[in-house]
Amino acid sequence: MVAFHHRPEYALERWKKSGKPPKLPAGLADVFRAVLKHGARANGGLYYQLQRQGSTVLYRKDAAQTFDHLVLYMICNTCLSTRSFSLRGTQSQIGEVIGKSQSTVSRWFSLLIKCGLLRHAFIGDNLATDPRGGLVHDKSDGQKRNLNNVYVLTDDFGTLVGGETAGKKLCQEFEAEDKLAIQEGAGSLPARLAILRNTLWEGTIERRNQAIGASSTRQKVQQTNDRSRALSLVVKKMNDEGLDSTLSQQEFELTANTRLKHLGFSPTASPPEPLAA
Repeated sequence: MVAFHHRPEYALERWKKSGKPPKLPAGLADVFRAVLKHGARANGGLYYQLQRQGSTVLYRKDAAQTFDHLVLYMICNTCLSTRSFSLRGTQSQIGEVIGKSQSTVSRWFSLLIKCGLLRHAFIGDNLATDPRGGLVHDKSDGQKRNLNNVYVLTDDFGTLVGGETAGKKLCQEFEAEDKLAIQEGAGSLPARLAILRNTLWEGTIERRNQAIGASSTRQKVQQTNDRSRALSLVVKKMNDEGLDSTLSQQEFELTANTRLKHLGFSPTASPPEPLAA
């Protein structure tokens, strides 16, 4: 995770003076340099989108500085293959890095979703601009959880914060990384995001709110040594999440095997024992 100075009013200025931006992949580096040079608020299209939402927040100096540093955080911590920075920290952790509260970070993300800079990775039947569209219904206990809100940068993100040239370059790198990931067998973008979401669910989210109870899939799987039984429980959970209708067969198998691995089982089945003569 790229660390910011904890006094946000100085972080961007210190980077400008040092002339040593962090090493980032192409596309993200282009947008980062553009933001360092001009700030994240140099595009009139950004103000237009905000004004459509009735927001004048960027006219406040403190809010404008927070926006700059939140944008820099997202750029520095985004993975090109998933378009997401969510694996690098929760909203609270992001707030600690940029010197703001979790609620402030949450409000900004909701606004950026409405403006089309971000979207939830999983929205079901909700609108892409619905700030609560990422809430996932867990059929195992009837609760809705935000799963740390897996956020994805949109095609418009780079253009609105870094300008047209940098934005186009970022989109090209997103597309190139997507093709490479598919060629290497990592599955489509939804499949990669499903694995990311599962990692968050099994890790930070589980520890944070202890949402998985004794009757959950994880607990049931841990009570069996039978890989076939464990796989059937994992597949049922994936079906409850709707992944059976959104992933291809290869992607579905990859996701199921990845979840089994996280739960302590071999990702591939062992061959059967030979029959006795």
